[in-house]
Amino acid sequence: MMGVLTILRFFFALFFALVLLFTLSYPDLIVPSSPHLDGQEALSLYKLRSLLWLFPLLAMELVAIAGPRRNLVWFTALFGALFLGFLAYPLLAVFYPEWVSPTLFYQGGMLGWGLLMLLIMTMASVAFRLAFLSYFFTTPLEDYDANEVELSDLAPATGRTVADIAANPVCSQPRFLFGSADMALVTRFYVAARVLIVRRRTFSLALGLCLLVCVAFFLLFPRVATPAFERERDLARMYDVSGEPGAQARYLSSYSGLHAAYRVFKDVARYDRLAGMSDAQAERSLGLERLPLGLRSQLREADGRSLAASEDAVTGREPFVTLTDGRRKLILFVHRNLDGSKINISELYDEGWDASEDRRRKRLSADWRSHVLSR
Repeated sequence: MMGVLTILRFFFALFFALVLLFTLSYPDLIVPSSPHLDGQEALSLYKLRSLLWLFPLLAMELVAIAGPRRNLVWFTALFGALFLGFLAYPLLAVFYPEWVSPTLFYQGGMLGWGLLMLLIMTMASVAFRLAFLSYFFTTPLEDYDANEVELSDLAPATGRTVADIAANPVCSQPRFLFGSADMALVTRFYVAARVLIVRRRTFSLALGLCLLVCVAFFLLFPRVATPAFERERDLARMYDVSGEPGAQARYLSSYSGLHAAYRVFKDVARYDRLAGMSDAQAERSLGLERLPLGLRSQLREADGRSLAASEDAVTGREPFVTLTDGRRKLILFVHRNLDGSKINISELYDEGWDASEDRRRKRLSADWRSHVLSR
């Protein structure tokens, strides 16, 4: 029964360790930043957003102290979460990089940062639990009854003097067994010892090979993501949308699709990959010609609403592709030549990803606009 409870405690502790890794990696997904709540005085979950990792950590501690073998449950859960995180890291880095590293500069550290923080917590826990607590709170040894001596045996009245002990010493007589050894017994002992040695060496070799494979997988598998592979992956995923076709239907981008589109648009804007192209050539370069007509029309239509993150003070640009998931938005703007037949410059615009960053850019843009108009 105790073994079953220990296993259940391990699984609960592992679950909370994974929740701890998630809160360390993606705090903005749990409680998004809000400039309206930054100035509030009352204590709320938003005020504690930087300390969210304490809740799963305390839950792990409660599970660990709920029974025996506390350190075994605690460290098995921590190292299990680290192992699963390090196995997931290369796969996510190749196929879903937005979960591993930040897509935008003002995002958190994602899984890479979470694994680093969890590793530091684990090492600190090893030093605290196995060194500090074990040294200052040593478990007392159990009493050994065989060494007890009755008080009457130590009474001076019944004791022997030094002269009595010297005259009548009590010596134990050792007994020696002579004769030939039982070779069958020796052989069985030798075979059993050899089996134990082979088992231990085999286990150590298998464990070392597993660790070597895991390290090689962690270091070498992300090399699969070459620049050509990353571009094809993002082009295939950037138009992942949900919605039903129809006259009034609106398509919304998926989380991964929006991040893939950001990476593609950022590369296009940074290196001016659409420079000198006509609209038809640019659409083929971005894969728009493969989309259904309704989705293609929505992505290519200009958004008539004003931009929330900045004042649209830049003249001569027009939206070429607009993607949104209902809250966040990406727009690839283009600047054309004098006759409007070719694209000269591409520009990436984003809003809705972080409310505080949008507010900062809105204020900066308004200050710049007022400065220009006052000249």
